[in-house]
Amino acid sequence: MRILLQLLSAALVLALFNSSCKQTPAAQTVHSPTELVGEWSIQSILGTPASAASQAYLRFAEDGRLSGSTGLNQISGSWILEANTLTISQLISTLKAGPADLMDQEQRLLKALSRVRGAQLPPGGSLALVGQDGATLAEGLRRESPAQSLQPATLSGTVTYRERMALRAGHRLTVELHDVSRADAPAIVLGRSQAIVDGQPPLAYEISFDPTKIHPRSRYSLRATLHDADGKLAWTTTQAYLVLRPGAPKTGIELLLERLP
Repeated sequence: MRILLQLLSAALVLALFNSSCKQTPAAQTVHSPTELVGEWSIQSILGTPASAASQAYLRFAEDGRLSGSTGLNQISGSWILEANTLTISQLISTLKAGPADLMDQEQRLLKALSRVRGAQLPPGGSLALVGQDGATLAEGLRRESPAQSLQPATLSGTVTYRERMALRAGHRLTVELHDVSRADAPAIVLGRSQAIVDGQPPLAYEISFDPTKIHPRSRYSLRATLHDADGKLAWTTTQAYLVLRPGAPKTGIELLLERLP
């Protein structure tokens, strides 16, 4: 009996030892920004699985820009990793409405991103964004394939003027989105809408642009011009219409033209 007990005891000790050796490796804290750079497909947000059909993702760019999709709208912002602390800030998003479940997912993701204070890399090529207390806020899987094409973001509204006069046929309306961050350099055109005028003001426009090229610390404005049928510039905006700022509208933006002498 004593020998049997000794054998059972030895077997138990060996089983416990093997069990401890087979524990799942702990998640590694992200120390270097290069570990984050790339695209991550969102798998869960605040403990709830992300919609498989939504294809929500985040892209951490080397220059500190953050972009991606909530599954409903495109988002952009900035990120920085210093002393193992990850901060995501200056988030802006497009304003498209959609199904209730995707709108709820969007709100949960934006809330989670605002609370991120660190990142971990669990085994299996996954990413965990964690809060101040270490709790997981969102999880993702690295995308190894090239980034899928993004639906461009848009700005839209109308162009008008105060003068009581009709436009003749053949005028060409151009509206451009400019990066005007550098006062000592020409504006960079990020998007353009052109159309031959068919009707009278207000004239509708819509500009498409790549949201990944928008940096929250930069300044952007809209400019509109009207050229006559001979190609001569006849009308132009004369003030800055700043856009893509936190809380700024992306639709219904009215641009006022001034007639040139």
